[in-house]
Amino acid sequence: MWAHAVTMISLQGFSKVAALKHSSKRTRANPVARASSVRVRCAQKPDIAGSEGEATFTRRGAFQMVTLSGVALTLSSVPNLPAAATALSLEEALNGKKIVVLGGTGFVGSQVCKQMVEKGATVVSVSKRGVAPSGSGAWAGSVQFEAADLLAPSVDLSAILKDAVAVVSCIGVIGGSDEELVAGNGTANEVAVAQAKAAGVSQFVYISVSSGTMDAVDGIALKGYFEGKRRAEAAVATAFPNNAAIIKPGFIYGSDSFGLTPPRVPHGYGDLVENTLSLPPFRAVAKIGGPIGLALSPPVAVESVAGAVVEAIVDGINYGPFEKYGIIDGTDAINKVASGDHS
Repeated sequence: MWAHAVTMISLQGFSKVAALKHSSKRTRANPVARASSVRVRCAQKPDIAGSEGEATFTRRGAFQMVTLSGVALTLSSVPNLPAAATALSLEEALNGKKIVVLGGTGFVGSQVCKQMVEKGATVVSVSKRGVAPSGSGAWAGSVQFEAADLLAPSVDLSAILKDAVAVVSCIGVIGGSDEELVAGNGTANEVAVAQAKAAGVSQFVYISVSSGTMDAVDGIALKGYFEGKRRAEAAVATAFPNNAAIIKPGFIYGSDSFGLTPPRVPHGYGDLVENTLSLPPFRAVAKIGGPIGLALSPPVAVESVAGAVVEAIVDGINYGPFEKYGIIDGTDAINKVASGDHS
């Protein structure tokens, strides 16, 4: 279906165009979360009827006579256009790039580090202890582990952040007083965002919590937790309005065993629950929202959350900056982006 996209071409002299090429960049409302994307730079459609040297255009072929002053050629936005020819693969985009992962020894952070290493990035993990988590695989040998406390008054990440192209914040706490939850989820991330901005980092990715979880639980429990998450999201959106992604998972599974603080379940059980709750009858009931809807919402694998982080950063390298930061909210959106589908 040919509609609604125009490119302006101005040439010196007469030209014969045998084939039309789409733009090498995608215009995006945000990097990774949207209903659709158009990969041709758009402008208002001009009226070329009666112009000196009229242009004709067909779907099967194109032949244009262009005057010295140039004319407007009407192009279309074709669904499912291939990715831009200049787009780099994950490995090409990340090879040798410095990525700093805050909270990089935690449940999600360690998986982000692992996947970044596997794609060839130079990874720096920042945590309070600054040591590899126990039981780490061979990937940990390729990670630089640094110690820093984001809530310490004298914390300075400038040396760690130098030359980093992106920062991923997996910082978050659950448990404790409301003041502690606000500090661990909000203040710590506000400090991280401010220091990343000051260091000249071009892209920021933040792991928050799904809107469904916020809507269902906020006001009932964990007031400080959700307040902190909102403050962190606001800081990211303000400091990185054109090159950031906020990833908002619900319940994340994929640990080696069951746990309560924080709650964790292993892959076998988590896969079963995700697949079951993704069935249409459960989807229909989950739409009622509230605690019941949250309980029936499918969880998401930790590998998918980390995969969405990788895709978001590569999207920024290939196509950023964007018109607006991206929000990847909920299991379906995260799985979609993690699979490489950004439509």
